Amino acid sequence: MKNITHGYYKIKNTKNMNKIFVTLLLLFIASANLQAQGGKQAQLPPQSQLAQESYVKYQSDSEYRNKTIKVLKGEIVPYFKKGKKIEVVIGNDTIHDLPLPPSKGYKAVQPTANYQPQKETLVQLKKEKGLIFINATTIQKSDTVRLIAESGEVLVQLTTAKQEEKAELSKCGKTFRLIFTNAPSIFYDSDKLTQFVDPQQPEKKDIKDGAEEEGGEADLEWWYYALIALAAGAMGFGGWWFHNSIKKGDAPKETPTQPANLGNPNELFTRLVQMENAFTREIQKLSNNQGEVKSLQGERDDLKAKLERVEKDKSALEFLQSEIKELKKRVTAVDFLKDYSENVFSYLEFCQQVSNEAYGLFERVSRQNPREAFAAGLLLIQFQNAVNSIPIGDWRRTLQDIKDTGATANRQLARSFSQIQNNPDKQKEFQRLLFSEVLVKYSSDILILAEAFKNLSRFQVSVDFASEAQRTFEKHVTEIVNKARATGLTIKHVPLFEKWDRYASQVKVKSGERSPAYKEIVGLEKGAIAEIVSYGVTTSPGEEGTQTIILQA
Repeated sequence: MKNITHGYYKIKNTKNMNKIFVTLLLLFIASANLQAQGGKQAQLPPQSQLAQESYVKYQSDSEYRNKTIKVLKGEIVPYFKKGKKIEVVIGNDTIHDLPLPPSKGYKAVQPTANYQPQKETLVQLKKEKGLIFINATTIQKSDTVRLIAESGEVLVQLTTAKQEEKAELSKCGKTFRLIFTNAPSIFYDSDKLTQFVDPQQPEKKDIKDGAEEEGGEADLEWWYYALIALAAGAMGFGGWWFHNSIKKGDAPKETPTQPANLGNPNELFTRLVQMENAFTREIQKLSNNQGEVKSLQGERDDLKAKLERVEKDKSALEFLQSEIKELKKRVTAVDFLKDYSENVFSYLEFCQQVSNEAYGLFERVSRQNPREAFAAGLLLIQFQNAVNSIPIGDWRRTLQDIKDTGATANRQLARSFSQIQNNPDKQKEFQRLLFSEVLVKYSSDILILAEAFKNLSRFQVSVDFASEAQRTFEKHVTEIVNKARATGLTIKHVPLFEKWDRYASQVKVKSGERSPAYKEIVGLEKGAIAEIVSYGVTTSPGEEGTQTIILQA
């Protein structure tokens, strides 16, 4: 009975140890297999997006929608099959109901590359005003790159020998694109280009990051080897414990305590099963940790990309701030001139209306009787020659800016105001500049024109047109004189063809020939004002001002 019992436990212990060894062997194989699978997964390349899309390559230049959409020979664009037709996508436009490839103008292809992820770095906006930078250094050597403007013009062509170039943004149009030999075209919006940032030298921090990545993988391998060593140690301990148990059991005694000693192998088996479960949980944790490490690496890459975008935005912001700073240097705040500027602007607008009506009346007369319009045409030519040298347009823009925004970019004003401290003196200087450069001469010229058209009957124009002109321009003469006062200007108005001695204190008689338009006038009384050369003005109260210069009959 003693030998039977001893043999039974020996066989049972042997079976348990076999199970333990098999379990530990399976753990070792599972661990190695898990590590091998992780390495394979790390080496598998990502699935190419090109395999999920269909593309056509154009064999000749093509145009769609009344020639508003152009595709060039060699251009590769995606398409979608829709029944027995296809839809070709060209930038933001989709061309419907085209025949299946191969067709006369295109054929189906599978591109060997896709540069869409590099879109922002291929074309960037340079700091130099109006320039873009094309960088094709990362493009395959077999690819030729062409920059195509919205009009279809080839602006830049890059090859192996030349992979960087600049182009003027104004020539590109609102949209433009890059065409590649073996890759789909990339389309750009001129208003949404990335600001170019000069590349910087890599810092030591990058090397450290790479070392940390390698260290992370090395840490995982260390855990695998630690597990294997732990399993080997457990196997050795189990063998040693089992050997001692067998030695002690070679001469068992038949005592009441024998059954208690025989229970030890079961306890060992239970503990080893617990160790097996613990090993399984650790392997699962390591597998999960691999996923977490990859996830963290992905998050780190996202953060790097965001940091790069922030750096680009920071550069763009600094550029914008410098532009604003320069703009502030060019802009002068003159809110105290808004009301006065509005009065002068309104006056100039009215004078423009008077000249427009004079041109309109001339056109109507010339359509009916060109001969009668001859004198009116000469009057308008004389007026236009007189005002051509006056910078009316520039001052109108300045006045409009001041009345609308209370600021101006007029450099002449900025220089004048830089020497003046208080606002009242600045307003006087502003008036002086307006009087000397625009208001005095322009007011005289427009009033001479209105006075002549008021008396158009003297210039051999038919009664109907002459009567209409008299009614219209008589009102305009009065309004010009009144509105000029709102600008601080008093015009010494003298009516045409009246006796000049009635206005002797205001006029100055000049000798000389009359201009061509006034030579046609006949029947003037002696001493009458035959022509007004310029009107006299007063620019401030108490000032004597200038005199009206006339020619007498």
